[in-house]
Amino acid sequence: MHKDDDLGPPEPAMGRPPLAKVHDRSIQVRKSVRANLERTRISELTEVTKPFNAAEFQRVIDELGVARTEVGNWLGLSRRQGERMSSGHRDVPLMLTKLLTLMLRLGLKPEQV
Repeated sequence: MHKDDDLGPPEPAMGRPPLAKVHDRSIQVRKSVRANLERTRISELTEVTKPFNAAEFQRVIDELGVARTEVGNWLGLSRRQGERMSSGHRDVPLMLTKLLTLMLRLGLKPEQV
């Protein structure tokens, strides 16, 4: 028997929750999304046919709690692209409008996407 055999389970890395907590949280998010989907008609989610303008985009990212300077990074774009969409100097893509609408209707937070 090695001296390391009696140490028990390894401690989680600093700043990270144990894997069991992450799994439990994932299950909670899925149940929440499923419940919200049941309340939302699918036809409502496909009614989005025009992209957000700058004011609508800014209102939505404020509701989601994303800073204007961080919206680009969160969406996988450059910081400047996010700022351009927020200011109206760049059009908000329709697919992004649909994603944000879906997030609002399902009650998803940015960290869950």
